[in-house]
Amino acid sequence: TVDAVFENVALVRIDEFDTLLLASDAPLISGKEELLAAQDLVYQLPDVRRDLLSYFGSDDVRALLLRHWFLDNAGVARLVASATDGERNTDGNLLLEYKAPRFLFGGLQHHADLTGLLYQSLGQGPWSGLIESWGSTDTQVLILRELRAQCLDNGALEAAQALARTGASLRPDDPEFLVDLMLDEGISDLTELERVAGDLARESPRAAQRLGAQLGRDGRSEESAVVYRALVAALPRSATAQGSLSIVLSELELDREAQAARERASNLDPLNDFVWEVEQLGQQ
Repeated sequence: TVDAVFENVALVRIDEFDTLLLASDAPLISGKEELLAAQDLVYQLPDVRRDLLSYFGSDDVRALLLRHWFLDNAGVARLVASATDGERNTDGNLLLEYKAPRFLFGGLQHHADLTGLLYQSLGQGPWSGLIESWGSTDTQVLILRELRAQCLDNGALEAAQALARTGASLRPDDPEFLVDLMLDEGISDLTELERVAGDLARESPRAAQRLGAQLGRDGRSEESAVVYRALVAALPRSATAQGSLSIVLSELELDREAQAARERASNLDPLNDFVWEVEQLGQQ
């Protein structure tokens, strides 16, 4: 019934066990200038700053909001719609005060069930709109990666994809956001993938390794092989790159090339555990 009274409703998630439902006739989120003024106020209040750092690990107002602002109006509406019909909380029946601790979540076997409902209610999530309107710093943009990982872990794929698009638009030269975007949207043209993978392997080998590994896990062996070929070209003395390439080549039944890559990996680093595992796979 809150949204019938107040124009703006939001859910703030303090941690996996605690949430706050906010409601107001006025906008709940301030604009950039108000947030900058709030940041200045935090800097002027040592006790407040110390508490924020102690409890939340940050005294950055916009970073804190990004990490804990969870559902906007539309998200709260989706959460309500997903709930089963039941007795409403009112001042008259005092359900919240007396019955909630025993019965309100009786159908939820574990807090993870409630977490799942919250993530299912995200849609695209509120964060992209927030961060674009605030003119956020690079440090705050990087929080999008944390949020994306949480969304992926909890099955909120639409929100994860929106976060990747926003991160890539705000930091187009960031290789990690580029990898996220490529994993979400894919590159159907292998020639274009070869070009992008070559640049990525030279500029950020770890990001290229993550891309190749995830493509392999997703069963996209041909694309994974393109990435690992680029990585081997950029780092010919990397036993990890050679070993990884041999795995995807084996999956593509390119046995002679896979064997050559395994031998190169073994010659480069014969005591490497990963290389040893690759050799064992080749003997099966």
